[in-house]
Amino acid sequence: MIAIVDYGERPEYLLYQLEKLGMELKFTSVESEILAADRIILPDCKDLKRAVKRLHLLNLFSMLRMIKKPVLGIGNGFAMMCEGTPVLNCEGLGFFPISVSLPDTVLSLPEKYSASTMENSIYLDGEEFDGLYFEKFFQTSSGVYNVLCLTGDEALPAACVNGRYGGLIFNPEFSGPAGNYLLNRFLSL
Repeated sequence: MIAIVDYGERPEYLLYQLEKLGMELKFTSVESEILAADRIILPDCKDLKRAVKRLHLLNLFSMLRMIKKPVLGIGNGFAMMCEGTPVLNCEGLGFFPISVSLPDTVLSLPEKYSASTMENSIYLDGEEFDGLYFEKFFQTSSGVYNVLCLTGDEALPAACVNGRYGGLIFNPEFSGPAGNYLLNRFLSL
């Protein structure tokens, strides 16, 4: 079972997409249900500070920091998984020992872009993925965990992996077959 962490915003399209892919899932903010799950998803959210505050209020933040199960962060969920982010101005969950910031590069958003597999990636089959839908971009303090980057700009990751932890910066629900493939691939880490 996959637990999708509820921090106040219901990710309708993500829930629909995962159900369509035949995944057994639970949208929850209950600690015991999250602990019972095989995998955990931290979905994207509009207000990252509010989401982190809610996790603290529900006493889930400390529990999530200690979890040793596969975790996938999408969009701001990925930013939350990093050690720190200037957007939060506080500590993140630390699954990725890097910090994220907003990029200096200005690209139009939301928009579909293509992304290329990095040479160090053993996680992905394929060299280029087209039609990935981005609503935001992040720059990472180190590219060591980047497995997929915007075509032509290796400073802007589309996906990161650190062992059993994965992060998708793009929105897989609106990214067509490439989004489905990458979502499935990261859920199988």
